[in-house]
Amino acid sequence: NPPGLSDDVFRYVWEGGLVAEGKSPYAHAPSSPERAPEREAWPRIYREMNNKDVSAAYPPAAQVGFAVVSTLAGGPAAQGGERAVLAMRIAFALADLAVLGVILVALRRRGMGAARAVIWGWSPLIVFEFAGAAHFDSLGILALLAGLVVLERDPRHRLGRVREGLGNALLATGVLVKLLPLFVVPFTLRESRRRGFAALVLVAVALLWSVPILVSDDGATGLFGGIGAYASRWESFSLVFRFVDAPLRGLGDWIGGDGVLAREESRRLVARTLVALAWGGVALRCFRRRMRPLDAAPALLGAFLVLTPTLHPWYLAWVLAFLALRPSFAWPFLVAMAPLLYWPLTRWHAEGIWVEPGWLWPVVGLPFLLLLGREAWEARRTALRDDAEPLR
Repeated sequence: NPPGLSDDVFRYVWEGGLVAEGKSPYAHAPSSPERAPEREAWPRIYREMNNKDVSAAYPPAAQVGFAVVSTLAGGPAAQGGERAVLAMRIAFALADLAVLGVILVALRRRGMGAARAVIWGWSPLIVFEFAGAAHFDSLGILALLAGLVVLERDPRHRLGRVREGLGNALLATGVLVKLLPLFVVPFTLRESRRRGFAALVLVAVALLWSVPILVSDDGATGLFGGIGAYASRWESFSLVFRFVDAPLRGLGDWIGGDGVLAREESRRLVARTLVALAWGGVALRCFRRRMRPLDAAPALLGAFLVLTPTLHPWYLAWVLAFLALRPSFAWPFLVAMAPLLYWPLTRWHAEGIWVEPGWLWPVVGLPFLLLLGREAWEARRTALRDDAEPLR
């Protein structure tokens, strides 16, 4: 059966079909006149797809992946797209299993028990969101985690050129699947003894993944249109963003007139800028503390999830992949509560209105933030105690 709680996979099939035909999914929205032939050829895929007025938001490597999987399944027209949808589910489930393998490798390197990997391998969220709902994040997580593990330094051995090239190629692939891994690049470059070579590999692989888009009929036209719409407009459940946006909204209503905060679009931009600055502060602190890439990644991913205006359940998989190496009570709690984030979906399907029940944040968000705050406090106390020990 096709996934029931998310229709994203139909967009994957649509956009993959366009790339396979040599067309750019960024240039025109599915509902545009230019896409009339595809709407006629792939009616079910178009009917089931969300946000038909928005062009592609996913980066080029993701689009290439969609094209390959869709083509292997016969394309968007085969059996009304059902084969392509199933192929997406299989592909992203295989990527999920590959992530488990990388976690086991990382655990073995650290002398940690393999049983820690069950936090990923036995997680219902992981099975449901990748094998069930066919979200492609498992590909990005695989590339990010594998790249970081390959690039991790072993004091006993020097990191060879081939291994460093492979690690950076994987990291670049992760960025071009989903932009989130971009934040870790400064950390890996600082660790590198061949920064010029590492930067060259990153750029070369990024360009390589972009070739199918650049040589398409429309080239790079509209490349940032979809991601721009997502960044400026999308909102769902949020942990902290609501407490930034709501006061700005109230302040704009109180001031009145036609000021920056009175206009919804500009108010959203201000709110997003504030949380982006907060996230940047976390990133700068991690960088100044000279955190290793494998330690910085979960810290910055976690900060992003706490601050983002849009926290979909499958986004939590990005942090879950690192919890075998960095245990936590707060994040598994949030993962366990994640199915509740689908609560507004029934009304959305019935009326097209996304309304979050008043109890959702107190039940999900508040306990999580309290647990996370306690963990941060304990980590701070431990760090201060460790720093003070040599002085005794």
